[in-house]
Amino acid sequence: MRNSLPLRSALAAALALGAAPPLLAEQLPSAPLTAAPADFSDVVEAVSPAVVSISVEMRGPVVVPDRSSGADADRFGELPPELRDFFDRFGRGSPFAERDGRGSPFADRDRRGGQPESRRGAAQGSGFLVSADGYVVTNNHVIENGSSISIQTQSGRELPARLIGADPRTDLALLKVEGEDFPFVRFGDSARARVGQWVVTIGNPFGLGGTATAGIVSAVGRDIRAGSYDDFIQIDAPINRGNSGGPAFNLQGEVIGVNTVIFSPSGGNVGIGFAISSNMAREVIEGLKENGRVERGWLGVAIQPLSPVLAEGVGLDAEAKGALVSHVEPDGPAARAGVQVRDVVVSFAGAPIEDARSLSRAVGGQRPGATLPLEVIRGGERKTISIDLGSLPGEEGPQAAVEAPAPGEGGARLGLSLRNDRENGGVVVDRVRPDSAAEEAGIEVGDRIIGVGDSEVSTAAQAADAIRAAQAEGRKALLLQIVKPEDERSVFVALPLSGS
Repeated sequence: MRNSLPLRSALAAALALGAAPPLLAEQLPSAPLTAAPADFSDVVEAVSPAVVSISVEMRGPVVVPDRSSGADADRFGELPPELRDFFDRFGRGSPFAERDGRGSPFADRDRRGGQPESRRGAAQGSGFLVSADGYVVTNNHVIENGSSISIQTQSGRELPARLIGADPRTDLALLKVEGEDFPFVRFGDSARARVGQWVVTIGNPFGLGGTATAGIVSAVGRDIRAGSYDDFIQIDAPINRGNSGGPAFNLQGEVIGVNTVIFSPSGGNVGIGFAISSNMAREVIEGLKENGRVERGWLGVAIQPLSPVLAEGVGLDAEAKGALVSHVEPDGPAARAGVQVRDVVVSFAGAPIEDARSLSRAVGGQRPGATLPLEVIRGGERKTISIDLGSLPGEEGPQAAVEAPAPGEGGARLGLSLRNDRENGGVVVDRVRPDSAAEEAGIEVGDRIIGVGDSEVSTAAQAADAIRAAQAEGRKALLLQIVKPEDERSVFVALPLSGS
């Protein structure tokens, strides 16, 4: 009740002077006065066992910047100055990636130019278990370009992890470790997050391991222009490099956000962090677990916000809401349904559309192939159009790294990274590690794998599981059926699974 003392003093002073008391009750709605928790130890103790540290060994192209080339043109000129500085420092594609500590953590995305070179490195981040059988949530930027991934639990166990799937558009990834009866946490309802409520984060800042911090929700529904599906919770709980992928908890121990990016002119915590909302994360993780990828609907239009000036330009009131269609992709779902440039989308699937961002998220939340109503205003008249959603182009399936040594001493490191080939079927070799067993077998980037052993495979996860199963059986070699991209010929390659 300490917060009420200044008000009591003001009332007493006013009455003593014979003046009317200040009419605060008429000016502001009353709000219950609640004390802060004595401490957060109960919450931290309950959820910490489910939070893990993630280590990633990586090898990939790193851009060595040419410092003499001068500054590039500002690619982010449309952004507010504070966000432009943020993206100048940290890049647009992967907002806050941890790297190996050599200079800028974003050296591979340096916007000042330079030549790529292959360089070994390591990344560290955070994650959390969401099931007793070992599924782990983290950020895509923590594990991207990884050749091997491992997790460390609070109890000190180190376990190899395999990638089930990743979604760069939302910067989420799902890993799996073998075992059972793991401690785990559950997603809460981020729609119920309120500005001012307490939040607790736990993660692996700077590689220090399980570290807890606390703060409040500073804002909800933030769009920082990192992508079409932005729905960030802004928090002021201190998070730093290495916290990426870790959970943000409410006081009930529920995950309401996945820490992913900070705004920082200095590179350290300044009290402005962003977490992917748990409601979005839950949907993405369910898709990754089910299919290894996220299936998103596609309209085939370019849209832009409906500003007051644009609204009046198309004959609507300045206060009108919706998304303005600025381009219709030829032969896309919208073109086939009759959507036209200058249409203003005001409703989709029965739900009102407030702006361009809400339309992107609404369409992306639907499965391809669904037939749904789209309501537009065209020439001052409302029209309802039935549209068959397509599949978002460029959505690649998951990458699966097959890097763990075969059982026993002297096991070969396979050095093979795979991804789904949605266009032709089968599995594409995405990366081959130099001096690895895969390279020695003659496997090359771009090769399409259609068979592993006696089984046909159609996903990266299936191929990786088949290879690991053969490793676990102690087999010395495994036959892969590969289609070479240059002439589409099918060949068999023997992949050695154990060292000499």
